Order: sequence, then C-alpha cells, then structure tokens
Amino acid sequence: MLTSNSRSVKLFRIVNKQVRKSESIKKKIAKGKDLCIPKTKVVSESKEGKHVATFKSGKEQHLHSLTLAPDMENFITADESRINLWNLDRSGERPVYNLLDYNRQKTCDDDEMITSARFASQSPMFLYTTSKGHIRVCDFRESSNF
Repeated sequence: MLTSNSRSVKLFRIVNKQVRKSESIKKKIAKGKDLCIPKTKVVSESKEGKHVATFKSGKEQHLHSLTLAPDMENFITADESRINLWNLDRSGERPVYNLLDYNRQKTCDDDEMITSARFASQSPMFLYTTSKGHIRVCDFRESSNF
C-alpha cells in the first residue's frame, strides 16, 4: 500500500496477524494426565501494516497525485510543476526519474500547472491534466514521441 503526505511517499506491506493462545498445561497435570505439548488456537485475526520504505521528494511543492503503475513496480507522483517516476525496489540509489517539468520561472504570464496524473489501466501510458483544462497522454513505449 502506498500512502503520501505533502512531501513524502511511504510504502507499507499489509500482513495478516494472528494472535494465538496456548492451552494451560497446569489443568491437564492437575487432572492426572501425562505431560504433553500444549495445543495453540487462534484467538483473533487482524491486518497490520508494516513500514517497508520511505520515498522523500525533497521539493518545496506539495504532492497532490500518487498512482501505482500496472506492473506494480513503479509509481508516479505529481506536484504543480513536476511529474516523477519512482521505482519501488530502488529506495536508496537514485529512485526517482523526472518525466515532466513545467518550469514556472520562465512563464510569468502563463500560469499553467499540473493538477493530476494517472496511469492507464493496462498499458505503458499515463495521462496528466493541467489547470487550463488540457489533458495530455504520454507513452513509455520506444516507438512513441514522449
């Protein structure tokens, strides 16, 4: 499970947690039975999230989009001016690649900002929308012009 606050993304692994309780041997010994290995039974089951990795953006702007790729190995984050591609396996060694950068310093009159970014469901493409109402589709395949 991927979660994010305004400046970082955290990866959690959801696991089943079982609470087991063993039966008392004292009761069996008191009844005159032989010494044996106690049996255990499941008292309760729950789901628990274990923290696996943290991906820090290191930028001034707040993240507003987070989406997991169909290959379940990559995800993209978006803020007002950038879209970044992250790899889940590379949390330490250069895990981020900049896909798109709207350099807002050069465009004083043109205040177009990225508002959302999403992966397509089963293809190597993603789309993003801007504050001017544009929807743009980007393709990761070699034959594309992204």
